[in-house]
Amino acid sequence: MGQRLRHLWFFVSALPVPAAVGFVVVASLLAYKVWEPMGPESNLGLHVGLAMAVFGGIDLLLLAALPRLGLSYGPVGLPLFFITLLRLIVISLAAWVLEWARAVWAWPAPESMLLVGPTTVWLLNGVILALELYGLYYEPFDVKVTHLPIEIPNASPGRTIRLVQISDLHVERLTKREERVLEEVKALKPDILVLTGDYLNGSFLEEKTARRDARRFLSKLAAPLGVYAVTARYGDTPEAVREMFGGLEIRVLRDEVCGLEVSGQNLLLIGISCLGRERDSRAFSQVVRDMPDDPYSILLYHTTDLAGLASEAGVDLYLTGHTHGGQIRLPFVGALYTNIRSWKKYERGVYRLRDTLMYVSRGLGMEGRGGPRARFLCPPEIVAVDLIFGQP
Repeated sequence: MGQRLRHLWFFVSALPVPAAVGFVVVASLLAYKVWEPMGPESNLGLHVGLAMAVFGGIDLLLLAALPRLGLSYGPVGLPLFFITLLRLIVISLAAWVLEWARAVWAWPAPESMLLVGPTTVWLLNGVILALELYGLYYEPFDVKVTHLPIEIPNASPGRTIRLVQISDLHVERLTKREERVLEEVKALKPDILVLTGDYLNGSFLEEKTARRDARRFLSKLAAPLGVYAVTARYGDTPEAVREMFGGLEIRVLRDEVCGLEVSGQNLLLIGISCLGRERDSRAFSQVVRDMPDDPYSILLYHTTDLAGLASEAGVDLYLTGHTHGGQIRLPFVGALYTNIRSWKKYERGVYRLRDTLMYVSRGLGMEGRGGPRARFLCPPEIVAVDLIFGQP
C-alpha cells in the first residue's frame, strides 16, 4: 500500500503548470459565480474572483522566481494548485465563521450585509501572500543552532567535547542556506561532526550537478576528531554516495561501531545504514551485541525507527532526523506530516527513553517531488551537543 501511495504521489506531483494555471482561472470564475449573489450591492463576487486571479498570478511569479534566484528548485504546478485551493478555503471559512458568529451573538447588522466584504477578501489574500513569502523566501534560509548540553556525572573529569550534527541536507544546488550552514559549523568549532543522512533532494538523485554540489559542500566539512556519516534509504543511493563521499575525509559508518578516545574519555559512535526497518533492526542488534557498557555511546541513524531498540540496548545518545520537524507546522497543532510510522510521536527535539536521550533534528533542506520548497514555524537546524564529562 505504501509503495502504491508513493507512486500515486509521484504522478500527482508532476502536475503541469498549464493545468495549475487553468485551475486558478476556473477557481476565479467559480468564486465569482458563488459569491456574486451573496453581495450584489458591493459586487462581492467580482472582488472575490478578481482577487483570486490577481493573487494567483502573483503566486505563479513567486514560485517561478525561486530557481531563477538560486533559492530552491521545486516545481510550480502542484504548489500553485494547493495555494489557490487554500485561498478558496480560507475565504469561504472566514465567511462561514463570521456569519455564524453574527447569528449566535445577534450582531446588529442587516441580514443582507455580509461581514466578509470586498476589503476583507483582499486583506485575507494579502495575509496569505505575506505568509507565502515568509515560508518560501525567508524561513528556509534562517538557519538556527540548537545547543544541547549533556552532563555525564559518572565519568572522570575532562574537557567538554562538542559534537555537531547536521541532517537532511536535501541538496538541489548550493544556495545561501548551505553557505550559512558552513559558516555556522565553522563558528561552532566542533570536535566531532556527524551527518545523519539524506544528502540529495529526492527530485535530484540522478543529477550530476546536484551530486557535484553536494560533494563540494561535504568537502568543506572538517573537525579535529573526524567527520562521520550514515546514509538514508531513498536520498542516498550507493552510486550517489560513492560520487559524493569518495576520496573525502569523511568516514561513512555502515553498520559498525567506531571507538574514539578524547582527553582520556572513551566514546562509541554506532552508525547504522538506513535500508529498511526490519533489516536495520537486525543490523543494530548485531552491532551492539558485544558493545562494552563503559564508554559513552552515540547512535547515528537517519530515522527514529530504532528508538525502542536503542533504549533497550542502553544507548546513551541517539541522534536522528528525517522528520524535518514537520517542515510546515501550525500553532497549537505542530507538524502536519512527519513521514514516519509513529507520526507525531517523535516530531522534533529532545525525547527521553529511559536511559537513552534521543534528539530529532529538524534538518536543513526540504522535501522534493511536488512538495513546496517551504518551511513554516520550523526553521532549518544545526545541533551542537556539548558532552560535559565529570560534572557533580
